[in-house]
Amino acid sequence: MKQTVEKVRNLEFKNQYQKLSNVNKRKLMWSWVEASNMSWPTFYTRLRSGGFCTLDLDFLFSIIKKEELL
Repeated sequence: MKQTVEKVRNLEFKNQYQKLSNVNKRKLMWSWVEASNMSWPTFYTRLRSGGFCTLDLDFLFSIIKKEELL
């Protein structure tokens, strides 16, 4: 059940990400890179594969909301 919820949240994030402008996509990506200490290619790999964990998704959704990126 937990995996299903995470998959749905990954799809929801991917849909929201696609709606962002290119500038806001970069802002979001760099915010995640700085907070997670991971590389930007890791961000795009996780985006393509739906591999963000719950904590990553919580952070990404909070940045979208806080920065009013949508």
